[in-house]
Amino acid sequence: MARDVLIPDPLSSDREYNRFHSLDIADLEDMELTDELHYLRPLLWGLDSEHWLRERVKALEAETSKRRYNAGYEFRGQPKPKPAEGVTL
Repeated sequence: MARDVLIPDPLSSDREYNRFHSLDIADLEDMELTDELHYLRPLLWGLDSEHWLRERVKALEAETSKRRYNAGYEFRGQPKPKPAEGVTL
């Protein structure tokens, strides 16, 4: 499977070991984190629930959520539209 090429070999280097165990996520810049998350999500289709990519995406999503919380961002949907004045329904 072509997606298995994305799985790092933890025995080849410290960098690959950290990536395999998602220890590198805290050191990623915000843009790198977002880029990797958006790149990996479409690759999850058809993979079993224990595949490494699923675990990586979960870890990336958790880090994204943590950073948003720490930054004080509050994500809300679009504000509710206000009814026009003088219009009766």
